Amino acid sequence: MKSSRQTIFSTVLSIVITVFAVGMVVHAAPWADPTATPPGNNAAEPINISNSGQAKSGGLMLNTGGALIGLIVQNGSMGIGDVTPDAGLKLDVEGKVGATEYCDQNGNNCRAMTAVAAEGGSFKGGFGGHGSNPPLVRCDSPNSFTGNCTCPTGTTYHRIGLSWSGDPSTPDTSYLCY
Repeated sequence: MKSSRQTIFSTVLSIVITVFAVGMVVHAAPWADPTATPPGNNAAEPINISNSGQAKSGGLMLNTGGALIGLIVQNGSMGIGDVTPDAGLKLDVEGKVGATEYCDQNGNNCRAMTAVAAEGGSFKGGFGGHGSNPPLVRCDSPNSFTGNCTCPTGTTYHRIGLSWSGDPSTPDTSYLCY
């Protein structure tokens, strides 16, 4: 009896170990590197930590776990919609950019997008009848960060104290490009 119990126990133990080993091999198989480069009926290698350039044809989601910092590009420039970012730009966007606030380089002095649009240094049309070439151009609200307006080509920025309301007793600071 002892020998038949030992035989049954040994057989069952061998079967359990074999099933466990096969299960581990099947489970580990997806984590192995491909045996051939695509399209050799294998999946492409995943994006990894190598120092060679890598590309992904599908979408890529980052920071789905909610980490405080989602993406850092330590060196070089980043192009969005542009595969060759212009020299000197850390971020080169070809197309529209949307934001609720714009801040200085330290993340301070933020302005709501509506304030930036209102203070963006926009100009009102030239003054007619003055015979100036190029004509005088009034800047109603300078850029909120620099305090300046960007003048049209061929003109220079000048800060003057005049009232555009038509009431000389209420002077305000205004800007001209001429």
